[in-house]
Amino acid sequence: MAGSRNLAVKPKNSIDRLIVDKLEAIWKDKGKNWTGKMQDEYRRLAMLATVSIHKHTPRKHRISRPMMKGERPPSAAEYVIMEVMFGQSAFQEQAWWEHFRRLHKDVADFSHGPVVPANAKQLLQKEGKRHGIKAEEATRVSGPQMAANAAKVNRSLLGETQAVIDVKTVPMEAQGSKMATADSTRLPPLIGSGHGRGKGTALADVRSRRAIPTTALSGCFMEEGIDAADQAMGGSADNCERPSSGFDAFRTSQCTDETQGEDGLWELLSKAAVKEAGSGAGCLTRLAECEAALASHESRAEELAVRVGWLEEKMDASERALAEEVGHWHKKDQEQAAKMKRMEERLRMVGELLAEQLKGGC
Repeated sequence: MAGSRNLAVKPKNSIDRLIVDKLEAIWKDKGKNWTGKMQDEYRRLAMLATVSIHKHTPRKHRISRPMMKGERPPSAAEYVIMEVMFGQSAFQEQAWWEHFRRLHKDVADFSHGPVVPANAKQLLQKEGKRHGIKAEEATRVSGPQMAANAAKVNRSLLGETQAVIDVKTVPMEAQGSKMATADSTRLPPLIGSGHGRGKGTALADVRSRRAIPTTALSGCFMEEGIDAADQAMGGSADNCERPSSGFDAFRTSQCTDETQGEDGLWELLSKAAVKEAGSGAGCLTRLAECEAALASHESRAEELAVRVGWLEEKMDASERALAEEVGHWHKKDQEQAAKMKRMEERLRMVGELLAEQLKGGC
């Protein structure tokens, strides 16, 4: 049913919003009584019923321009939308008005407009300036400033994570329970300062803070003064290979499966957390870049709209000049035709007179 469906129209400014509201009200009130062809045409034309700085008068708008030039009379759906936008008085002086009024009496008596005010150009210019200032501010904030903000957020999150690490890494002996063992071997999400790769001060800090429980490493012990890797692998470099960088320090082929499983879990968790944190900072920077690009595209679109309006005005002026020139030559042709007709009439009269004289002389 016509009245149950809304018009798929997206307003671009405050005047468009008023036009859409009025067209929606007419659609819900009168649309159910129209023919299917008129309903389809009305819905299609409603999407074009928008105004801009250069298209806010009947002579310049794409819907009403052909009718204002006298090229053809409007259809019923076209007239309803034109009347809502510009009012009935804008079309009463057209040559097609009386014929249209007799043919479409049901819609010719509509009096819903004009919705577009006389100062539409000034209102649209003010709105355009406000949008332009907002886009300029968004562009100004983006770039280095947004990157600095992202770095600040990264540092603040890193401080919070290290504080949590201090609480989580209490040695097992100080807690005296199996639950303490489980808690002490868990590492919260890490945020490194190495651009999302887990390199930098964060991982070094975590390695220095981590307290390794003795029961978690079977056959290994901890003793001060011995290298951390040797402690984890049994206190001797003969039992375990030398550690590699990062958390691979505790991962060797000669330690127990339990040790390998624990260290592998630590490494996976740390890498995933650092990657997630790095991608979060990258997302903030990427979002800033996208906002700047969007503002740039909107500014470019406004410039193109102004240029299109200027070209349309130039085309209208050219059409008017051409029409005037064609009218001038048409008028001259008519004058020449009238002159030729008068000459023919004179020649005919002279011929008749000569014929009478010749006839009388004979």
